[in-house]
Amino acid sequence: MKTNTLHYLLIVPVAALILAPLLPFVNGPGSLFGVPVILFWVGGWAVATAAFLYVLYSKEIELDDEDSPIAESQTEGRNS
Repeated sequence: MKTNTLHYLLIVPVAALILAPLLPFVNGPGSLFGVPVILFWVGGWAVATAAFLYVLYSKEIELDDEDSPIAESQTEGRNS
């Protein structure tokens, strides 16, 4: 399976969520609207992760697409 360079975007939200407890501006005593900053941080990255996954999904080659080399090799196997 060919890895698209956009797949490397998924490292960013994973790193942001793993490093959240270590970042002093996220895991501090402050709050926004009475809610800890880390809650906004995790919620924001959850939305960003969903957006990244949507972009990756929209850029993927469909298996049913005739232009896809995977689909061409599969249909050739069925015809013979």
